[in-house]
Amino acid sequence: MRTALALLLVFPIGAASPLLVAVVPDLPGPGPGDEGFAIGCVEACDLTGYSVTDGESSWTFPPGLLLAAGESMWVVGNRTPWEAHDGPTPLFAASNLPRLGNDGDNLALIGPDGAILDALDFGDGTEFDPPVSPGLVLQRLRSSIGWQDTDSADDWRTPRLHRIGESDLARTTFEVERLTLYASPDSSFDALSTLIASARERLHLHVYEFRSAALADAVVAAKQANPSLDVQVLVDANPVGAGQDDRHATADALRRIEAVGGIAVLAGNGRYDDHHLKVLVADDAVAVQSENWVPSGVPQDPSWGNRGWGAIVHDDAMADWFVQWMEADRNAWDVQPFDLASYDPTFTVPAREAARTGPYGPPVAAKDLVGRFRVTPVVAPDHTQDPRLDSIAILAGHATQRLHVQQLDLSTSGRNALGWSGSDPLADAFVAAQEGGAQVRVLAAAPFSADDTDNAESLDWLAQRDVAGATFDRSGLVLHNKGLVADGTVVVGSLNGNLHSRAQNREVALIVESSEAADYFQGLFESDWSGQSTPRDWSVPGKDLRGLPLAPWPMLLALLGVVATRVRRWS
Repeated sequence: MRTALALLLVFPIGAASPLLVAVVPDLPGPGPGDEGFAIGCVEACDLTGYSVTDGESSWTFPPGLLLAAGESMWVVGNRTPWEAHDGPTPLFAASNLPRLGNDGDNLALIGPDGAILDALDFGDGTEFDPPVSPGLVLQRLRSSIGWQDTDSADDWRTPRLHRIGESDLARTTFEVERLTLYASPDSSFDALSTLIASARERLHLHVYEFRSAALADAVVAAKQANPSLDVQVLVDANPVGAGQDDRHATADALRRIEAVGGIAVLAGNGRYDDHHLKVLVADDAVAVQSENWVPSGVPQDPSWGNRGWGAIVHDDAMADWFVQWMEADRNAWDVQPFDLASYDPTFTVPAREAARTGPYGPPVAAKDLVGRFRVTPVVAPDHTQDPRLDSIAILAGHATQRLHVQQLDLSTSGRNALGWSGSDPLADAFVAAQEGGAQVRVLAAAPFSADDTDNAESLDWLAQRDVAGATFDRSGLVLHNKGLVADGTVVVGSLNGNLHSRAQNREVALIVESSEAADYFQGLFESDWSGQSTPRDWSVPGKDLRGLPLAPWPMLLALLGVVATRVRRWS
């Protein structure tokens, strides 16, 4: 049967026939009968008389089961574990479904006349060999014109490894009237601590790492000052590279927040590889940034730390939208309440980090903007899973005047365990903007180690296509940013420039359409690119970001530095 199904993939299948559009071989946990599959209809169809088989057993659809054009329906073997893992609906439960092998099997859709109409043959070294992973959803590619049906395994090679219980957020844009722009290390601590202190109703934080004792102090103080304040914190349970001291610091922050009545939960990796976002909702304001809540990401002293960008959007509709899906994330099946004993069995109260200073400065103040601005949240992987529809890449590729980028992790291509591979849409966008006449400059983070060559290789690839690039090198700072300025628009957030960040992580970025906001971050970029101690304010000719006149010689020297950097990169 397996050979017959494999051969079937090369023969045409009627486009109007029902299709297998998704398969879940196994749910997390030991429960039996936890397989499921989805059937979809290109045109309205009656599934009476249709059946599915794995070559060993079969199951027939009940009479009168109707699906509208473009509609799909899940059929599952056991409703209880499916619902416990937030499986998609609508669904039909049938206890006698064919049992699918977790490491490989086949499933065929049979028409009323006994003809094989569609089939999926996966695993065990077949043409389509996905990883064995509980909760993995094998999903047929779908676009605006319908499900892809080329009768090949490529129909099932998605850039995203789908997981049971994942969200499916619609794209949305908000018209807002107030923004607060800030940066690390310059103003992030003041911006966040002020926002926390202002909260009266809700304080919801989702962040990859939380080790800042000072920011934990701010959250605790806000809750103590207002016991009715709704404090909810989600932190990734296992950040990459976190050691024992890091775990102690996180445990200390979470236990103190819980001690005053806040709620803390730990996000696992059942739905997303990493909960890598950095989002705070305080009443009707949403802060999105590139930096974790750690001493280097949000330093109290602005003379050292990470370079990152952030923005606070003051808008009740946008805050409510964030609160809704953030609550769903906290209630998901792969999230557990924080428990000190299990999270950190060897916990000891960490010593407070000594005051630290560095050579960076003078700091650039945060900036409030009042007017009318369009802000589009980009939530990964919901909005970024398809490289063809990546809104940030589309924005970058259409830049006509300036495209200035800071990125922790650049990539020029991507691939995954489903066999999908392709070029990176953001790197392609840099080249497209350069070819379209925009001034494109890319600053990438320095290597993490001697064998870390990814950014260097990406910069070389860009240089071969006449895109100016450089490795970030500024005393007192480490580049951790994931931002860009494209003409009169700026992007701030946690999204790295690689497939994994877009397709497998929970991430958040904001596309902010505002020439003033773009000019603010343009000034910071110019400071980092040229080495000026005080960046120019691009919204006020001849002024720096403190409002003081710019001296001509530093600007001239900075310009010469830019030229020299380009010559070195192109040679």
